[in-house]
Amino acid sequence: MRRIICALTLAALASTACHQMKQVSLDQAPGSDRAWVTFSDQTSALVFGPKLMGTKLVGFVNGKYDEFPAANVTHVMVREAAHGRTTVLVVASVLAVGGVLYAMAGTGGGGNTHMTDLCDEDPDNPICTQ
Repeated sequence: MRRIICALTLAALASTACHQMKQVSLDQAPGSDRAWVTFSDQTSALVFGPKLMGTKLVGFVNGKYDEFPAANVTHVMVREAAHGRTTVLVVASVLAVGGVLYAMAGTGGGGNTHMTDLCDEDPDNPICTQ
């Protein structure tokens, strides 16, 4: 169960690290598959497939085709890849996995500490006379 929770947590962190929201101009919105649009009356809508048709922003909101006057649009936000944060996430993950593997392998002393303890407790044991 812990592994599932850890995997879900890592997936959630990775998804936020790999993307970011960016404000763009209205004419850049069609370059995205969806845009979060804020209007002059402070309402907002998530527009899928945004396109500019003359003086209107058109697209699908809640599965229905809709048109908005471009003059009423105050902000347009799109989601884009965050390459820097993704790189940091990958490097941190590799270091974390390496640290866990190193900790699981021990300090690398090369000796069998269980055998040393056994021979300290019972030096006459046949295993210890080798």
